[in-house]
Amino acid sequence: MGGLSTVESLLESQPVQQQLSIIASGGVQDPSQVAKALALGSSAVGVAGYFLNQLFHFSDEEIITNIKEWQYGVKSIMAMLNTPTLADLRKTPLIFNEKIQNYRQQRNLK
Repeated sequence: MGGLSTVESLLESQPVQQQLSIIASGGVQDPSQVAKALALGSSAVGVAGYFLNQLFHFSDEEIITNIKEWQYGVKSIMAMLNTPTLADLRKTPLIFNEKIQNYRQQRNLK
């Protein structure tokens, strides 16, 4: 059995997010996952694994373009959600799949 997913970990951390800076990391593969982690209360999102893997397959210029696309992607998602700030993003109503809904219910998480 594996550990907690990033979403599960962030849900578990919610009671202490006001006192601690939470960094989400592990398996983040695209800008939508960055936005989800930020919406769930993380202060930052680690994406080093994704971009280190890119070093083996793409040129420096392509990686820089990819980074810019990720930045644009997160900003676009926030614009579509009408959340100009991270504080606004964190107030956005969240929709969870059935697995996460069950996890939240079993763990008595909000």
